[in-house]
Amino acid sequence: MKHSFLAELRWRGLLHQCTAEADLDLHLGEPARVGYCGFDPTADSLTIGNLVPIQMLAHWQAAGHAPVVLMGGGTGMIGDPSGKDEERPLLTRERVDANVAGQRRVFERLLDFDPRRPNRARLVNNADWLGQVGFLEFLREVGKHFSVNAMVQKEAVRERLHNRDQGITYTEFSYMLLQAYDFLHLHRSIGCTVHWLNVPDADVDAFLRFFSVLDSEGIGAAIESQRVAPHERAAQRLLARHMTERLHGVDECRRVEKAGDALFGRGDVRDLDAVTLREVAGEIPSSRRSLADLDGEGIALAELLAETSLAASRRESRELLGAGAIAVNGERATADRRLRRGDLLGDGVTLLRKGKRQWHALRWTAAGPEGSAVSGH
Repeated sequence: MKHSFLAELRWRGLLHQCTAEADLDLHLGEPARVGYCGFDPTADSLTIGNLVPIQMLAHWQAAGHAPVVLMGGGTGMIGDPSGKDEERPLLTRERVDANVAGQRRVFERLLDFDPRRPNRARLVNNADWLGQVGFLEFLREVGKHFSVNAMVQKEAVRERLHNRDQGITYTEFSYMLLQAYDFLHLHRSIGCTVHWLNVPDADVDAFLRFFSVLDSEGIGAAIESQRVAPHERAAQRLLARHMTERLHGVDECRRVEKAGDALFGRGDVRDLDAVTLREVAGEIPSSRRSLADLDGEGIALAELLAETSLAASRRESRELLGAGAIAVNGERATADRRLRRGDLLGDGVTLLRKGKRQWHALRWTAAGPEGSAVSGH
């Protein structure tokens, strides 16, 4: 077990700087050391950038140590000034609590919280202890140990003091004291000895090492396949499949892959379930039409196309249809094609495609198009 954790991070490019590396290496020779990463509950979900510190905790646990997920329920009400050129909007306690609950699902997918494990993961919320500390007590017991001279040299503070019109409030200036107090509390209460920070990168090779738990052979093979046949995007597909399975499960990964294949592969969208169709329709340009237009003889596709994102005029609509460039629910449409109720997929949607990759969703409702705008991503 000794050295395995730091060696793993160094190979993956995740080890940027380390305080007292030789001592830390020796320290990690004993199992079940406790280390933590903090996460700001500024939203009810996490981004791929957040996966870097989560992966650090996953590797930490795989090496036999105990990870702690520190949710900033208390500090989240203040706002981290790092990387910000102005003060963040202050969130209510209710909003912060809801965001903490929303993010917890991801941590439970990637870390093992089984209480029977000696190195089980734990999730804590600093609102539980910061909310109990009085202002005068904090100034006396914590503030007296910090030099303002040193605090203003921190990059996040210095940038805001000298290069921004906004400046920095005392509230944000106090953030680093709260972070330090978090570490002190975790050290006293559960024996935490290590504070991890992350520095992300941007290419697929690094992402595979950062975000996955695949070994060097598997990653190397994917990168080589990418080099030989870049158009097949083997490395990107491996990363997407691996992370989707880890975060959402095998069944969800298969469903997403099926949707991707329908949209950008064979175009067979009729087999998609209602939930997937709803998600697909939400990710492409869409517009709303009256369901009554599909009654009787239906509506001419040439007329309708000009009202979508796929054609600018009826003339262009006819040209596209004549060239066989338009498909309805994955099936090529003819110039005289009309849409009827039989063209409705689950959830009252019809999917139109121009060429191989341009899609538009028609949402059919009893209310009709009034008050509904064309939307897209």
